[in-house]
Amino acid sequence: MKLKYVLFSSLFLTAGFVACTNDEFAEVSNQVNTEKAISLGEGFSIGGEYGLGAETRSMFDKVDGRLLPVWEEDDVIGASWYHMVTGINNEGQVTNASNIGSSLGSYYSNHPFTLTKGAGTSYANFETVTNAFAGAYVVYFPYDDLRTQYYNAIPVKVNFPQVADCTSGNELNTVNENMFAYGAAAFVPGGHQSSTFHLVQAPVLYQMQFAADKLAFVGLLPDWTIDKIIVEAYNAEGQSLLTTTGKVTPNNTALTPEIYNKYLNDPEANPLPAPVYTSTADGRVDHFTINVKNSSEAYEITELDKLTGSFYFSALPFINGEEATKVVVKIVTEPKEGDSGLVFARTYQKGASAYDNQMLAEFNKAQSNQMIVDGESKNVIVNVNVRLNTQVTDETIYTEEQFMNRWEAAIESTTPQTLIIGEDLDLTGVTLTCNNKDADVTVEGHAITVDGINLESGAVNFENEVTVAGDVTITGDVDLTATLASVNNMDIAGDANLTVSKFASLYVASSGIVELNGPADANNCGSIFVRRNGQLTLNGVAINDLTNTGGTVKIGANTVITKDKTFTNEGTLAVSEDLTVNGTFINKGTMTFTTGKKIINNNVFTNQGTVSGTAKLENEEDAIANINAATNMAIENNGTINVEMPEVTTALTCGASSTNEGIINVKKGTLNVNTLSQTTNDDARIYVEKDGRITKYKDANFGSSWIILNDKDAKVTGSTTYSRVAYSVKNSEDFATAAAKPANKGVVFIDGPIEITSATTWSTCNMYINANVTLKANFKILNHCFFGGDVTVSSGDNVAYTFTLTTTANEVYKGAKLTINKNVTLTGGQIKTYNNLFNNGGTINTTVNNNN
Repeated sequence: MKLKYVLFSSLFLTAGFVACTNDEFAEVSNQVNTEKAISLGEGFSIGGEYGLGAETRSMFDKVDGRLLPVWEEDDVIGASWYHMVTGINNEGQVTNASNIGSSLGSYYSNHPFTLTKGAGTSYANFETVTNAFAGAYVVYFPYDDLRTQYYNAIPVKVNFPQVADCTSGNELNTVNENMFAYGAAAFVPGGHQSSTFHLVQAPVLYQMQFAADKLAFVGLLPDWTIDKIIVEAYNAEGQSLLTTTGKVTPNNTALTPEIYNKYLNDPEANPLPAPVYTSTADGRVDHFTINVKNSSEAYEITELDKLTGSFYFSALPFINGEEATKVVVKIVTEPKEGDSGLVFARTYQKGASAYDNQMLAEFNKAQSNQMIVDGESKNVIVNVNVRLNTQVTDETIYTEEQFMNRWEAAIESTTPQTLIIGEDLDLTGVTLTCNNKDADVTVEGHAITVDGINLESGAVNFENEVTVAGDVTITGDVDLTATLASVNNMDIAGDANLTVSKFASLYVASSGIVELNGPADANNCGSIFVRRNGQLTLNGVAINDLTNTGGTVKIGANTVITKDKTFTNEGTLAVSEDLTVNGTFINKGTMTFTTGKKIINNNVFTNQGTVSGTAKLENEEDAIANINAATNMAIENNGTINVEMPEVTTALTCGASSTNEGIINVKKGTLNVNTLSQTTNDDARIYVEKDGRITKYKDANFGSSWIILNDKDAKVTGSTTYSRVAYSVKNSEDFATAAAKPANKGVVFIDGPIEITSATTWSTCNMYINANVTLKANFKILNHCFFGGDVTVSSGDNVAYTFTLTTTANEVYKGAKLTINKNVTLTGGQIKTYNNLFNNGGTINTTVNNNN
């Protein structure tokens, strides 16, 4: 569909509906749960009837002709089904109708109708090859093949920016490219049902002409050719009312058989409830741009009060139908000798004058896409003549040439300069430079794209968003503040406050002071290198790889080390906010902690350096923390901590309120557990190897969990009793010395198979047996004995031996198993079991207290 001549209004379709299967109605069931729907049959067509009077077309008259929309050969309209007819009598009247349901969306199918006849006119025939159903449809143009079924709205979108082609015959091109028309219709099979429905345009058509109302430079300078038109519209709160997106939803009026039949009998007198159009805020823009091309003298400002030719463009109605209390219209002129293009503006402010109010009333026609004229609904046309004061230029920048001229002047100035960017600028091929120590430049407004930024001195503040295809380099005494959407490499030797969405690498030189804000997406964060004496603050950064070779790195809020990536600190790390480790962190330098801040380790944390301040480590489940240097740190351990120091006396001192719910391996060095609690998880363990030491042990801190000594030389000190300290025996040699070593143990764990080769009476402490015992002599236990694994007691030489219990508190734990083999007698005391004591040819004389 396109517009002919100058202006347009509503498009009416007068259509006859012809069902290809009108002799019988099939009941169908498909995936939208429409088992009662009536199929129209493939090839259903809508055919236009010609000869409708001109008065019905609602045309707009102009001196140079009149405009009406006409169809083109390749036009396709869409029909979105939202309500179904479920019963039709022999006379073709609707007897039953119902909602399809709301669980899957407002629309349930979308059917293309292709033009078959009527190109070049306002009336046409359309036919579909799809199988549609009887009921109510929103008919719209152009067809959207991305909508299939189960959707809530038909999306509407206009181009931004648009192009006004001043070539004769092309003036309406941008309007035609942004058409979106819609209406409501009912499709019901059964003979020839004559029907009329009309499509209304969603966009508002703007017609603008310009003139100079101040003599000023006119006649003294060359005539001005308009390069761009800028339009802004704001509500009372200062929000832009312009948007590039909208939507069409079905009318929620209940459709009864009576409404259907009135429509089918006389659709012009009884149209279906109109679909609802809404402009949506997700496409909000702060201005509209219309780029002018192929201008001629008729479109130039050449003398006082002479109007240019008409410029046309389309825009959607104001967001939420709000009133515009301020509208700004600007033109940008083509560059001429001595200037890079001038900007002239006219502002219309509510209440400023009667003329301003009058002009705003015209602009506010765009609160809706429809207006009532003589009782009829018409499409909206905003028709304004903008008179510009050409004595005053607007300083907003809209072109590359304007920006470069202003930038060069700003960096040479000794006074602060501000550059305001009116719309996004692509400055590909440009590297921005500054080497004036007195320069103080602020750039604000819309985004720019440049090849690079190379600053040697001065202060530059980019308050707008900047995309840098290449590198950002600061080589001298520079103060840079920037928001970077994307950059390749950054090499900073001065002061820089950077908000970055994506970069490849960052080098902070020895004289660099950098605050890096983002990126929060690890895929967009490159490698970071901090040189000796360099300073870097991280805020909201998802670190990939960071190496600090002697500078200072400060952790700000929401800083994370990414999975599979490494942060190595060989300088100073200031933990001013929590640092989350999802990758690997290695400290070889100094870490200083602000009180209350911590490292949250989800993967690998290693300390080989110095820790100061009130340090805290949260070591999460499955995480590993390696402590290889003297460390004073509160710990919350749910994973594994490995203490492996260069010297036995080098200590990990647990800070206040430390807890262990996981595993701590003291391989070499000392673990000070004075404030460590291990009381809520019975499976928590501290394992101490040969060169490991535990100091300041307290029974009360360990509940029913254990410190396990894996070597006879491992040591625990700090208490008069050691009830939660176990010596792990893994072989007969260890067992031979278990009674005496290590001295400070509360129990002995038999974790490996042992042989009793000489008559033995055990009286040292309680014993937990988790492995097989072979008797070559009698074995007597004076303390309690607990069996925690799959344990078999056997005779080692087919000679009868006794395994003697003496107390009443012995037990075979649930889930464990004790088997007494041939030539072994279990005797004495009592033992608690859970159907898990088995006699395999031996003798059981012990009192057994079995629990089911």
